[in-house]
Amino acid sequence: MSTKTVAKLFKEPAQWPLIPPWWLLPSPQAAALLNIKPATLQSWRIRGEGPDPVPPMYLHPTQGDPMYYRYGDIREWAASCLGLSFSFDTQLNGFLKSEDTPMAKSASPLEKSARTFDHVFQMDRKRIQIGLGPLFFAGVGAEATLWEENYLGYLDTYFAKQPRFRNPASKPPFCGPFEFEIDIPTEGLEHLLPT
Repeated sequence: MSTKTVAKLFKEPAQWPLIPPWWLLPSPQAAALLNIKPATLQSWRIRGEGPDPVPPMYLHPTQGDPMYYRYGDIREWAASCLGLSFSFDTQLNGFLKSEDTPMAKSASPLEKSARTFDHVFQMDRKRIQIGLGPLFFAGVGAEATLWEENYLGYLDTYFAKQPRFRNPASKPPFCGPFEFEIDIPTEGLEHLLPT
């Protein structure tokens, strides 16, 4: 990829989605993000160029069997084409420790903070699915923050497309969302549920 093409990617930072860097993007989405054709991305993968895909042996087969790329790896690779350093750890720290997130003041290791983020997200997602409002993505006071219900919906468009792992216990670290079984008891909350 030419330096000129990559430079355009970083000119408009708004085109980069604000999602966790450990989440995965299918190859068509990754190619669109890099402003190239999916066939180009496939050609790079075959030649050992471009961002590294997630090894398919970890994933359940999906329709069309696209390759998946970790979002942070795509950004790191694009930055390296310009001679910049934007490591996965830097992205992870930036996402989890930004002042808008509950993990900002946490001294927890990044993996624990990432697990917490995914758990909180999946819990609020489940609450909305059953008709309850979100707890954590509800915004804070009158100030709009990253943690708004709108952001929850935005994240859900990416989360819904995440592949499932064959064995979540053996997947590579920080590769795709951490999966949780979320069960929210609705007993005693019937008056809050929509009819």
